[in-house]
Amino acid sequence: MRLKYKVNFLSLSILVIVASAITGAGVLTIERLTYNLNRKLMSAEVSHVVSRLRMADKVLEESGVGHVESYVRKAQSDLLDTLREYRYGRTGHLIVVDMRGPRQLLPEVADGTTFDMSSLEEIKGCSKGVSEYSSAGVKRYFFHESFPRWQWTIILSVDTKEMFAERDVFLRNVVIILLAGLVFGCLAFLWFTSTIVGPIQQLSKAALSFGPCGWQEPLPEVHARDEVGALTRAFQEMSEGLLRAHNDLKEQTRQLQQTNVKLHREVTEHKKTAAQLKQLNRELESRVLQRTAQLEATNRELEAFSYSVSHDLRAPLRSIDGFSKALLDDYGSRLDGDGLQFLHRVRRASQRMSQLIDDLLNLSRITRGEMVRKTVDLSAMATTIVEGLRQTSPQRSVAVTVKDGVFAEGDPRLLQVVMENLLDNAWKFTARCNHAVIAFGVTPEGCGPDGEPLEKPVFFVRDNGAGFDPAYAEKLFGVFQRLHHAGEFPGTGIGLATVQRIIRRHSGRIWAEGRIDGGACFYFTL
Repeated sequence: MRLKYKVNFLSLSILVIVASAITGAGVLTIERLTYNLNRKLMSAEVSHVVSRLRMADKVLEESGVGHVESYVRKAQSDLLDTLREYRYGRTGHLIVVDMRGPRQLLPEVADGTTFDMSSLEEIKGCSKGVSEYSSAGVKRYFFHESFPRWQWTIILSVDTKEMFAERDVFLRNVVIILLAGLVFGCLAFLWFTSTIVGPIQQLSKAALSFGPCGWQEPLPEVHARDEVGALTRAFQEMSEGLLRAHNDLKEQTRQLQQTNVKLHREVTEHKKTAAQLKQLNRELESRVLQRTAQLEATNRELEAFSYSVSHDLRAPLRSIDGFSKALLDDYGSRLDGDGLQFLHRVRRASQRMSQLIDDLLNLSRITRGEMVRKTVDLSAMATTIVEGLRQTSPQRSVAVTVKDGVFAEGDPRLLQVVMENLLDNAWKFTARCNHAVIAFGVTPEGCGPDGEPLEKPVFFVRDNGAGFDPAYAEKLFGVFQRLHHAGEFPGTGIGLATVQRIIRRHSGRIWAEGRIDGGACFYFTL
């Protein structure tokens, strides 16, 4: 995969993951806030109506006619008249029920029929609360409160769609903003890669064209105004200088053949030209060393930047995980099954993102650390790692073969990481085998991935596990590249990328062979 595609893919992945997490948390929060706010407002409306009943009853009592039925009925009739035109929003209306019947008092119905007795059974005996009712495919909320003095129950019926209308508007706005942000992010990433990766590609093309026979060909034109463009233009000037020197030598040779008188002058000119070439070579070497130092400094700055960004991502992830846990602990009893599932999914996603950040930090540390070369006993190292794996999975029966006396020259700390990743992968991908077999060994001289002979030891880790499709062997060593679903075998997709980087720091090579359900074998040299 080309560099600019890797940069675009990684940047867009981080943008989508962070945007999705923030959007999901916002949607869950606004839905809960909308529901609680509407519930409080509607419960307050019902309580207000009940307070009017209490006020009317209090007036009757203070007037001494609280037990006179005619006065009580007259007061009740007046109240029903005032409540008859009551409306809440577009769909909300009041229902007044006399629970002694039960009999519906408001709104009036023909032939003395009552309002759906099945729904009244749910709220009977409950002084105050809210319930959900569905009729003819329409869901409604009943906010109810009883007035025991008259044995009345006041019900505010509201369509659920009206309760969540503000939430729906919010969701539409979030989707529009998210799409706009993704488009803007894509444009920003394309601009970033074109300004950073483009000049590097031009420099690579110029360097490749500057070969044993290509120095007479014109180098590609470069318009960059930075150090890369300056170095490419320096290559162009040097190529032109070499071409001029070559033409001078041809002319001098012709003149030597014509006359011996001009021999001394031609020899002197030749020495002068050789001195110029030598000076040009020294200048070129100096420029290459300077550019190499600049590139190394740039790489260190990029690694420091990646390390800083990875650390800064921890704070929002801890907030997401912490607040999700607080919601589960404090409001878990109020959520239904879907709500609890959503919160658990948010927590799992944030914890997985934290693990990915840890793996990226480890990958960054490997490139920065100083190498200390020693003689390392890989056999003893492999045996210790296998013993640890057996302790973590004592129920498994795995036949492990480790060849004795395998030594290598390298950094012990980095080679420990290589062996841990390779053996852990073999242990993990043989988990579904009834007779798992893992082997570690070395061949004195082997062949590379293209069949070319190698005059150095080739180490290998072989298993009979799940294997992989050979067509995707190159993708194994890419960051976040996985050939198996995370639900089948756990992992973040960074382990083999880390191994490849360590092997390259040891000036070695690593490749893999395998087939689906036929096991895999990883080879590496140092």
